[in-house]
Amino acid sequence: MNKSVYLLGLSLVLAFSLSIKAEEVKWAFEETSKNGILDRAWMGNSKGGTVESPKKKGGLRGVTYSSDYFYEGNSSLKFTFTKKSANDWAFAAITCGNSKTGMEAKSWKEVDAGHDISKCSHFEFYIKGNGDGRIEIKDTADNGSFKVTISDYGTIEESNWNKISIPLKAFGLDQDLLDVRRIKNINVLAEQDCPAGKGEWTYYIDNMTFKPIGDAILKGASIPEYKGERVSPFTAEMWLTKIKDGKTKDKNLGKWNDEKVYDHTQDEDFSLLAKEKNITSSDKKKGSSYKLFIDTESPQQRVLGLGAAMTDSSAYVLYQLKEKNPTLYNYTMEKLFSPIKGAGFTVIRLPVGASDYTATKKYYTYCDEKSEDLSTFTIEHDKKYIIPVLKDALKINPKLWFMGSPWSAPAWMKTNNSLFGVKDKEKSEGVQNRLKPEYIGVYADYLIKFVKAYEKEGITVNALSLQNEPQFDGADYPCMRVTKEDYLKLLSALGPKLDEQKLSTGILLHDHNWVLHPNDTRIIGGDKKIDPLTLVTDLYKEKDLQKYIIGSAWHCYSGGLADVSRVYKNLRENYPDKYIMTTEITAWGKRKTDWSGDLDWSFRENWLPTFENGGSVSLQWNLVLDHKYGPSPRHDSEASGLATVFTDNYKEVKFEREFYAMAHFSKAVSGGATKLKTHFLRDGGYDYSCSTMAFKRDDGKVGVFILNKSAKSKVKLSVEYRGQFIPIEVPAKSIVTLLW
Repeated sequence: MNKSVYLLGLSLVLAFSLSIKAEEVKWAFEETSKNGILDRAWMGNSKGGTVESPKKKGGLRGVTYSSDYFYEGNSSLKFTFTKKSANDWAFAAITCGNSKTGMEAKSWKEVDAGHDISKCSHFEFYIKGNGDGRIEIKDTADNGSFKVTISDYGTIEESNWNKISIPLKAFGLDQDLLDVRRIKNINVLAEQDCPAGKGEWTYYIDNMTFKPIGDAILKGASIPEYKGERVSPFTAEMWLTKIKDGKTKDKNLGKWNDEKVYDHTQDEDFSLLAKEKNITSSDKKKGSSYKLFIDTESPQQRVLGLGAAMTDSSAYVLYQLKEKNPTLYNYTMEKLFSPIKGAGFTVIRLPVGASDYTATKKYYTYCDEKSEDLSTFTIEHDKKYIIPVLKDALKINPKLWFMGSPWSAPAWMKTNNSLFGVKDKEKSEGVQNRLKPEYIGVYADYLIKFVKAYEKEGITVNALSLQNEPQFDGADYPCMRVTKEDYLKLLSALGPKLDEQKLSTGILLHDHNWVLHPNDTRIIGGDKKIDPLTLVTDLYKEKDLQKYIIGSAWHCYSGGLADVSRVYKNLRENYPDKYIMTTEITAWGKRKTDWSGDLDWSFRENWLPTFENGGSVSLQWNLVLDHKYGPSPRHDSEASGLATVFTDNYKEVKFEREFYAMAHFSKAVSGGATKLKTHFLRDGGYDYSCSTMAFKRDDGKVGVFILNKSAKSKVKLSVEYRGQFIPIEVPAKSIVTLLW
C-alpha cells in the first residue's frame, strides 16, 4: 500500500493561532508568604552532599528567597550546594506558582495542577554567583527531561547578573519524555561532575521564565487519517498490570517463609500481567478524547526481544529449584519463557566462562590449564546445570536468541596472568590487563570453540560481544581491557574464522556504558580510554570488517536519558543496518525503593528510550538469583534478578517488579517484530500522559504497549488500526498490552 492512502491534515488545537499571541510562563519570581522561603520545595542529596535550606528537618525544607541580591523585583532564589567528595550530589525542586505574576504558589493544589509550556520555545533566567549546576524539568507525573548544564548556555559570575537562555529542545522536550502541558517543578542540581570536585558553591537565580521566542516545543499535530482498505473486525487479547498492586502484593504476602507464600498463586488476587477480557474492534470510534493511531506505513527498526542473562548463578539456582521443587520450577520457567502463559522472553545473554555471578567458589574459563592448541578446552562445567536449564527454556520457547559475552580470556593468555583486574598503582607502574598480542589468534579459536560446543548441545549462539565492559579493567572479578587496537586485531582474527567454520554468529561491539564512567576518564599508565560512541563508529568505518559486525551492545551504568537518546539516534541514523542492543542493567535488591519509583526510572532511562531511539534488544542482568542476592563470590552483591528464589526451602519464587514491566513489552514483540510508528492524541493534538508503542510481530500479529504515567488519572482511549477501533481503559499508573 502506498503512503498516498494517508490524507494528512493539520490539527490546530495545539498550534500557534494567528489571532492569539502565545504567552510566557513565569516561574517563582517572588515569594507570597513574605517569610523569606519558597515553602513548597523539596530536596534530595547523597550522604556527603547538601543544599542549604532555611528549614532543617524533613524533605519539604524550602528554598531561601534572598532580598540581598535580585535581578529585579525584591528577591531571588538562593542556592548553596556542598559536596564533601567529588561523587556527591544534591538538588532542589522549585515548584510552579502563578504563571502570570511569577508569585510562588499558595497551595499544593496549585502546584499539582502544573503549567502548560507547550507554546514556549526557551527557558530563561538570570544568575549570579559561583560554581555551576544542571537544570532538569519535571511534569506532574514526575517524568523528567534531559539534564542541561547551566554554563553551556551562559556565564556565571559573582559580580554580575547574566542571562541564561536554553532552548527547550535541549531538554528533550520535543520528544515523548514528559507532558509539556503539565509542568510541575524545575530541579536545580549539583552533581558528580557539575560542579566538579568537592567544595561549596553559592548562586542566585531570578526571573525563571518559559518564553515563546521561537518555534513552539509542541506544534500542532500533523495527523495521518487512514484512507486505505479497512480490515475486518478482530478480537484483541489484553493484559494489565496495575503498578500499585505490586506494592499491595508485597505487603500482603510479606516476608519469606510466612503463612502466605510466593508460589504459583502469588498473582491471582492482583492485576499483575493479568489476562483481561478480550475486546472486539469496530469500525466506529467510541466517545473518547484520547486516540492511539497506529501508522502501518511507517515501519521502523527490527526488534529481537527482551530478556536477561543466564549467569552461572541464575542457572544454578534454577537447577536446584528443579531438583527440589519441580512443580514450582516448571511454573517459573513457563512464566519467564512461555509466550502464552508468561512473558515470552526471547533473548538470553550467556557469559562465556565465569562472570562475577557464579555459584562456584572460584572463577573459571573454559581453558584454565594452559594449552596453546586449546586441547584442554572444555565446557563440562556448563553441562552440569547451565545447558540443561537452557534446553528446558528452549522446549518452552524454541525461538530463543542467544548472545555470548566473555568476562575474561584465560589467565595465561593475558598480560597480567590473572583473570582479575589491575589496581591503579599496578597500572601506573606499567602492568596491563589485556590480551597478549601473541594470543590474539588463539583467543579467537577459543571463542569459536565455545560457539561450536554450544551448537553441538543444540544451542545456537547468534551473536558474540568480544568483551564485557572492555573499559573496566580494575575489578576483583574476571575482567579485561580491550582497546581500539585490540578490537581491530580480534575482529580481523575472529571474523574470517567464523566464515571458515560456516558459523552465522555475528559480532557485537562495545558491551559497555553509553559514556565513559567517571573512573574511566582518568588516564593511568598512559591508557586514555576512548569515548564509546567514537569507538563504535570508528570500528564501523573499517570496511573490511563490516560483514562480521552486526551491531553494538550497551550498558546503563554511566550516562542517562540524554546519552542513550544521543548515542542510539546517532547510530540509527548513520548505521541503520546495525543492531542497537541494551544488554545490561541490574535491579537492586537491597536498594529497592517502591514499585512506582523503580519502574519510573527504568521506563525513563532504559526501556522507553531504547526502543524509541532504534534499539532492538533490552536485557536485565541476572535472570534469577536467590534471596541473598547470589550465589556469588562477590561479598558486596546487592543485585536481584527478574525472579528471586527462596533457597532456604525452595518453596517460594518471587517475581520482581522489573519482570512485569518487561513482560508487557515482551508479549508485544515475542518471536521478533518490526516497530511501527504511533501517534497518541487528545482532541486532535499530541498528548504525553501515556507512552505507547506498536509492533508487527513475525507471526503476523500486532502487539501494542501502553503505559499510563499518571498516578491519579485513568485514560479512556480508542486504538485505531487500519480503520478499526478498539476501546480500552487504562487505569492510573498501569501498563496494558494488546495483541491481535
